[in-house]
Amino acid sequence: MIDQDQEQIISELSRDLVRQLAPGELPRFEATSSAYFEDPDKVRREVSPQDEILGFGMGEILTQMTPAILAVVTQVVAFLAGEVKQQLKTESTGFVGEFVKGMFKRFKEGMDKTQARRQGISMTPELLTRVRETTFQNATQLNLPRDQATVLANAVVGSLSLSPAG
Repeated sequence: MIDQDQEQIISELSRDLVRQLAPGELPRFEATSSAYFEDPDKVRREVSPQDEILGFGMGEILTQMTPAILAVVTQVVAFLAGEVKQQLKTESTGFVGEFVKGMFKRFKEGMDKTQARRQGISMTPELLTRVRETTFQNATQLNLPRDQATVLANAVVGSLSLSPAG
């Protein structure tokens, strides 16, 4: 189950990724994300770009990017929350959500230096590799073509704050 903080993180990061990877889908982003958060499993089942390749060609594949991005970002946020929970087993769930938020450039930019120092963990090359692999695997499980899964995985890793907190 996705809590309100996670939904906000997922929605905002997904919108940024759609803006980068499939800007033509931005006008439908709100409707797609609302449908996704109402029933993530239904939206995931409906992502099937392989069917589109046969019938309509590459142009139509892009219409499948928003739900795929939402699903992949959901998995990445869950993965990072798990990593943070392992590092901060004694902390509360709300703090973990804020901590995960601090790992992304988009949210860190609005924090003052004291908040940023408290919020982020150092993104090691190993952790970045695991995030990329997780993203790529989730994207390919959603039947995204390999090249699109690669671009999405790279964009997700690029959205992380790569410098140590503070």
